[in-house]
Amino acid sequence: MMNKISRVKYVMVGLVLMGLITGGFALLMAQPSPTTPRDPLTHLKRALSAAGAPALTTQQEDQLNSLITAFQANRPKSGPDATIQAAQQAYDNAILAGDLAAAQVQVTALANQMTAHMTARLQVEAGLKVQIVNSLKTNGDQLNLLVQHFGAEKVSRMLGMFAGFGRRGPGPDFKGGRGFGGGREPGMGPMKK
Repeated sequence: MMNKISRVKYVMVGLVLMGLITGGFALLMAQPSPTTPRDPLTHLKRALSAAGAPALTTQQEDQLNSLITAFQANRPKSGPDATIQAAQQAYDNAILAGDLAAAQVQVTALANQMTAHMTARLQVEAGLKVQIVNSLKTNGDQLNLLVQHFGAEKVSRMLGMFAGFGRRGPGPDFKGGRGFGGGREPGMGPMKK
């Protein structure tokens, strides 16, 4: 009798272990591989669906992917460029030397460099956003349905995520405290930070 119970225990433990190994392997295989390219239109597709708008056509997807790829290849780098770094260094040197007049001169130079850098970035971003908006105007009422459902500010921020200047993408319903990240649909899994 004792021998039978021991065998049953071993069989049960073996089955549980096999189940855990199989489940772990299935989870591992379900993870996207690092070489699998991420679809940059995923959030837009979800937003269109949530707004009850027509799905992107193949032509729109091709056009938007081309726009995003071209933008990413040609966008100004995020972060300070060499002229901003030089102006910052000169400002820091003037402060450390205790020279208020020189520091104030460098404040103006630094502010001018930062303004020029931000202006260039915003101009390029505006061009991309307008091209995306124009694409959304070609398929039914996609743009208006997005604006009606989410509001103009959130749609504008969603368009900005394609520019990739540190913005998070929208969740499917654009709710939540940070960016668009809250309000996940059931089964969507956790948000990536």
